[in-house]
Amino acid sequence: MPPSQTDSRSPREVALSVLRDVGLHALNQLAKGADKELQNDAFARIQAFTCLQVQELQNLPNPSLRHFLPKCIRLPHISKDATKWIPLIWVDRHPTGEITLQLVLAGEGRRFGFRWEPPEAGTGASEHDYYHAQPIKSVRRPGGTILSLDLKHGDVCDHFPTFPIDAEDLIHLVDALLVSLYGPKYHQKMISEAALRARVHKSSADRGWHRPRSR
Repeated sequence: MPPSQTDSRSPREVALSVLRDVGLHALNQLAKGADKELQNDAFARIQAFTCLQVQELQNLPNPSLRHFLPKCIRLPHISKDATKWIPLIWVDRHPTGEITLQLVLAGEGRRFGFRWEPPEAGTGASEHDYYHAQPIKSVRRPGGTILSLDLKHGDVCDHFPTFPIDAEDLIHLVDALLVSLYGPKYHQKMISEAALRARVHKSSADRGWHRPRSR
């Protein structure tokens, strides 16, 4: 699809396509040995068996939610303050019919996570009735099962703080999540499809994190 044409994909399709491309970028990193040492992290090593693999992601030209359940997506590794992290994302169904993104960062025997999700009800009745992110102690999986992060009682509260996200749809939510990990210009090297890069760029033109992209 040439970038000059109108991209007719829905916000959900665009959001999942972005995760597909970033996941492929991460697996290409891994194939080159970029984060081989992180295989010593037991949690990350175990979850690697449940991650969508290269061929699975490549076969998703226009992915739908069912393609992402129940496997997770491995994102590009991050090195900060002499610690290396592997971000993992699980996509889940939200009660409103939209999707929830569950982000877990694992590295060197430590892990923590956040759930990024749309408004809880859309009626204004809930105190979380806006796009937001909040801490989690476990990952929700299909069939009502959970994946515990094995955090000690009292280490984290999974009700607050709840961080408002400047988003109006799932494109903004996914874009904000990836900006929080890799900075505003992640899309230039992690999204391979030109039309998809253009859609993300255009969709976020009025978001606060868009300004550095134009510099």
